[in-house]
Parts: sequence; C-alpha cells; structure tokens
Amino acid sequence: MRNRLFSLVAVFAAAFVLVACFDDEKDDASNGYDETAITLFSVESINVPKDTLTKAGADTVVISALKPKKYKFYIDQITGTVYNPDSLPYGADATKVIVSVTNKNGGRVFIKSTTDESFTAFSTKDSIDFSQPRIFRTYTVNGAAYRDYTVKVNVHKEKGDDFVWNSLGTQTALAALSAKKAFVDNGRIYVFGVKSGRTYGYYSSETDGQTWTEITTNFAQDAYKSVVAQNGVLYLVDNQQLMSSTDAQTWQAIGSESLTTLLGSCETELYGLTTSGDVKVSTDGGLTWNAETFDADVAKFPTSNVSYTVHSLKTNTNITQIMLAGEVSRTQKTNVWTKMVDKQATATYKWSFVEVETGLVLPAMPNLHLIRYDGKDLALGTDSNASKGVVVSADGGITWKRNTLYPYPLNFTASTSFAAAVDSNHFIWIFNGGNVWKGRLTRLGWASSQKEFMR
Repeated sequence: MRNRLFSLVAVFAAAFVLVACFDDEKDDASNGYDETAITLFSVESINVPKDTLTKAGADTVVISALKPKKYKFYIDQITGTVYNPDSLPYGADATKVIVSVTNKNGGRVFIKSTTDESFTAFSTKDSIDFSQPRIFRTYTVNGAAYRDYTVKVNVHKEKGDDFVWNSLGTQTALAALSAKKAFVDNGRIYVFGVKSGRTYGYYSSETDGQTWTEITTNFAQDAYKSVVAQNGVLYLVDNQQLMSSTDAQTWQAIGSESLTTLLGSCETELYGLTTSGDVKVSTDGGLTWNAETFDADVAKFPTSNVSYTVHSLKTNTNITQIMLAGEVSRTQKTNVWTKMVDKQATATYKWSFVEVETGLVLPAMPNLHLIRYDGKDLALGTDSNASKGVVVSADGGITWKRNTLYPYPLNFTASTSFAAAVDSNHFIWIFNGGNVWKGRLTRLGWASSQKEFMR
C-alpha cells in the first residue's frame, strides 16, 4: 500500500514537472524575444550656431553642442518611421549627430550606408550624417528576423524669430479712406474708414488682400471707430443707434440704448459708451444693456482712441481676458484696463485698472491698435518711434517695451491713415494710407506634425 501511494505521488510530481516545462516553453515563445522594434530614439548631441556678442559688444556667432532632450522623436510602428515633429534649431549641423537607439529586448541595431546596400553596427559613440533620411535595421535577440525604420532628423530651414513682411502694393479703394480701423472675422479682413465725411467699409479674404469688396451701406463719419465683431456678427454705432449685420451688406437697428460708440467685444459681451457717458455691457447681442463695474475710479477709463485684445487664459480656457487701452478724456495719457469674462456665466468680474510701472507705460500714440500676437499684447500706431519696433507687453499690460523682434515694414513711414490687425494664420496686417503689408514670425507659420499613433 505504501509503495502504491509513493508511486501515485511520483506520477503527480512528474506530471507537474511536465506541465511546468510546457509552461516554460510557452513563456519562452510568448516573451517577445522573437520580436524587434525601435522603442526609443533621441538625439544626444548636435552642433548648433548661436548668435551672441563679443566683449566689445559686436555681433558674432559661436558653435556649441546642443543636447536637445526637449526635441522628442515619435515612432510610427505602422509605417516604420521615426522623426521629430518639432524641428531642431535653424543651422543645426545634421551631418554630425550623436543619437541613442533602444531596441526591444536588447537586439542589435545596424544602420544602412548612404552609398550602397551595406549595413554597419550602430554605436552611440559615432556621429551620423542625417542630412538625408537614414535606414536603421533592428534584429531580434536570436538574429532570426529584422525590421527596417526610416529615421528623419528634422532641422528648421529658416530662423524662427525672423519676421518677414510682404508688400501687397497700393490698394486704391483703401487709399481713399482716412482714420482707418481694421479687424478679422470669419476668414475676412475688414477695413473701415472715412471718405467724403462718411464711414465706408471694405473686405477681402484673409488669404488675398488685393481684391476688395465695398460694403454698399455707409454710415456717419465716426461710425468706423465702433465697428466690432462677435460670433460672426458685425456691430457698429451709427448716429447713436446700434446696428448689426451678418453679411456686412445688410444692416439692421438693434436695441433702444443710445450709444456714442462701441468700445470692444468678446465672445459673450459687447461694451459700449452711452450718450450720458456711462460704460455699459450687453450679453444678448446689444438688445439690453447694464452698467459695468470697476475696481478703480471710472474717470480713468479710456473713452477715445480705444483699442483692445481678447484671449482665453491658458490655465482655464473657460475664462476670457479682454485688455482695453486708450486715451482718457481731456488728457493724452493712455490707460490700460483688463476684465475677466466667464464664458459659462458662473462668475462675474469687474474691470481692473492696470497699474503700469513707471517708465514702462504704454506711450500715447495716434491711431492706437492693439493686437494679440505670439502670446503677447502688441501696440501699433503712428508714433515717431516706429523704427525702434512695436511696443509689447508680455505681462498683461503692467510693462510695455519696444521690441525689435516685431518690426514695422522696411522704410515704413507712418501715415495719419493707419490700421493694423492679425488674422487666423498669425499674419499681422498693416494698412498705411493705401499701402498694405502682411507679415509674420516664421515659426508661427511652421506646420505641426502628427504626434500620436495607434500602437
């Protein structure tokens, strides 16, 4: 009996060992050792020219080794391509690049020659010529199978902070307008101004700028000052009456509030100055108006030569910030105010007076035009310092400085008939007399590559 029990235990033990062996073989077959793939690719070092100054203050260029960890490479396993969607800086030497490659399960990696069909072993110590796409071949651990990848190291072909202006020539229709105002809405660039004592308007596609359509309705002389756009609807004040249009050609009277001008707009609010001198807000497209609230003396609020910008907060896209600047009545001082607007209408905010640092104020300039550009607020106008660049605030209007990164067009001479706007493709438009310019920072025109793939 004891021998039989021992035999039975032995049989079960043998069966257990056999099953364990099968399981081990199953694990060996499914542990991925017969698979290969590039799972990580990065540039470890590349030489890049850098603009700097000598001790004497002269411009010079030095070459330094950049370790661009922030330039991530994306691996498309479906097409077998590896590339960096954010290109390396302009001037980076793509002929001598040190890279790192990780192969799944530690299989060997080879790189194909640029002159023949041969492959050599990849080494993290050797610089590689990426002036053209290179083929990397990854092998399984047992060397039985391989897979090829096309690797591209993208380098910008132009400097990101070059600002390039293009002249669109002299536009006869716009040359006849004085005291212009310009803005962009729904793919159109609009220009309103005064001709023969009346306000006339024109529009063109923001991809054109040389063919202009006249708006057949004209308005009182000062009406151009109040033209704003909100959600595809145009508004202006004509002889104290608010007017609106959805096509720029047919206009209708809105509401019963007597207004002297519209000061600005955002997605959900219109701001107007009444004939009694009150600043009011409308949240229903101008049908009804309510008094605005302020955190400082309302006498400091701009009422002439007014311009504004609008943008959503990065920290909360449901909150819009409007910045409004202009001249205060009976003075030439330019004041800046801001207001937060909750798009979901769950909170209300007052207008806030911006205490500008001494010596860094927004200078008074005729034909003031604020635009939101490159994450900053830019002030353009016809002051005498245009050659020193546009006035810029990067801190919500607290400080304003000239910045040559955003220059006026070459040989620009300010006219009393000036306007500026920015379109959806990051082009700044300048209308000066009949001359039209269109320009942008080159990096704002760079296309974004796909960064996510199904795996």
